[in-house]
Amino acid sequence: MEAAADAEGKGDRTMAYDYNTDWLGSGTDAFKALMATHEDALASRQTMSSNTVTYSFYTESERPPYSDYSYIPTGESAQFEAFSQREKDLTQAVFDQVAAFTGLSFEEVAPGEGDVRFGTHNMTMGGYANYPSDYYEYGNNFVSTDLVGRDFAETLIHEIGHSLGLKHPQPYNGGYESAVLPDALDTPLMSVMTYNAIDTSPSYYSPVNALSFGPLDIHALQQMYGRADDGSGITYRVDDSSVAGDSVVSDFSTVSFDLDLSGAEGSDFMWLFGTTGQDKLYLGEVGGRVDADLESGRISIGETETLGSVYDWASGTKNSAPFGEVGNIRLAPDTNEAAHGVEHVVFTEHTDSVSLGDLASTIELRGGDDRVSGFAGGVDLDAGLGEDVWRPGISYQDSEARQSESGLTLTSNGSTVDFSGFSEVAFSDDRLVIGPSGDSLEAQAYRIYKAAFDRLPDLEGLGFWVNALESGVEVDEVAAEFVASDEMAEKYGASLTDRAYVDALYNNVLGRSPDDDGFEFWLNAIENNPAVSEESLLVEFAESTENVENVAGIIDEGVMYLEWA
Repeated sequence: MEAAADAEGKGDRTMAYDYNTDWLGSGTDAFKALMATHEDALASRQTMSSNTVTYSFYTESERPPYSDYSYIPTGESAQFEAFSQREKDLTQAVFDQVAAFTGLSFEEVAPGEGDVRFGTHNMTMGGYANYPSDYYEYGNNFVSTDLVGRDFAETLIHEIGHSLGLKHPQPYNGGYESAVLPDALDTPLMSVMTYNAIDTSPSYYSPVNALSFGPLDIHALQQMYGRADDGSGITYRVDDSSVAGDSVVSDFSTVSFDLDLSGAEGSDFMWLFGTTGQDKLYLGEVGGRVDADLESGRISIGETETLGSVYDWASGTKNSAPFGEVGNIRLAPDTNEAAHGVEHVVFTEHTDSVSLGDLASTIELRGGDDRVSGFAGGVDLDAGLGEDVWRPGISYQDSEARQSESGLTLTSNGSTVDFSGFSEVAFSDDRLVIGPSGDSLEAQAYRIYKAAFDRLPDLEGLGFWVNALESGVEVDEVAAEFVASDEMAEKYGASLTDRAYVDALYNNVLGRSPDDDGFEFWLNAIENNPAVSEESLLVEFAESTENVENVAGIIDEGVMYLEWA
């Protein structure tokens, strides 16, 4: 039994029609339902008899029998070529990836032996492979010698899918299939086993290579062979300082898949899947900006990317996509448990754009004046350096922002985001500013506020006093307003003696009983020095080295307050 993929004919089946699949909805639950509904469309019902798969590479001295060759061009004889070392490494990387997500393991054996045997030769097809079988030993997996680079990689992944028991989503070569994918899902974005290609807008074909298994492929393999559950994680890295020729690698392989990110005339994409451990995508060495939608999983690198007709699981539609809709990298939701796929994403030193969603729980933005939008509970969001702005798309009045020793948090509808490093959070009705700490006016206002009331400042009140100081009001004048307030009188006590006032400052500002020498020093100052008043003494305690150190853990990364209009 042969399963062949005609890589050269992919462009003939590009699609430009629209399909409405509103029944799908959006979100991770819908993605799981999508996988479960269509998992049979990729399963050939022929699987490996053991979860340990053996494989080998034919060599010049250990060639396949001549009778094993197929699709030889008319008038030619079979011309065998062994895999290069890079092609062997790529094969191993694909096996390592499958092993990370499924219950399969892979073991290389002597040339010409094993369940799957690799080689190349001249042929009229892009490649061909055999389904697993208990009835014959014919596990050849051949790729055309005409294919190189990314075309070779995509075809190899496709043929490995056949060797492991995956079939085509539709009966392209004739015949009958009991389960097929609907046309709307039959794209490389969902399965590398398709013959279809991503078509481009408005009127030309762009060779877009799928350099990984698709989510339907991985899900089908997990249904066939189980899921890896060793708890280890994967770190994916995208590097190279140039936009064209960036590459995706991972810590289970040193092989680059060579993503071409050169723009609309040719661009590749890769799905990244999570394991049962903690997984990370590291974009820190990318030479250009990154746009990421962590709801749909699209990540685009550089200033340009492929235009195309694609199926998008988040919206449940397939149509001709506008600029920015394909994405060079796609993050896959976890389809087996209520968890993230790739949990941790590290962005670039450039000005990145990120839309929050459920597909990552830890986000590091590093340098650049980054822009973040949306709100997703449970996310730990670190903006890093730069003048970064977050627009959560909610109102300030319907949310709660807090600054405490545990950091900055924003809560809405019972869900909370921990965040740091932003210069502002722009709500639909108000604006939070995160100003500098240290010797800044913002930090000074914070310390006086906390010293006077012995509590964390409310953001509106703190914003008022920051505005006062920035408008030229002297710090002693601000302190006098606090001393005259009802709240401070209630906290410290009304009509205090000088002795009682100094004692209260120690306890409320510094959080301890006074030491004898310090107490006598400040008591003498307020009793005998006309220049020392209750408000000036409040400032002295608020700005003391001890109090600065006490509140440093709260405001070291910035002082958050509501902008005073």
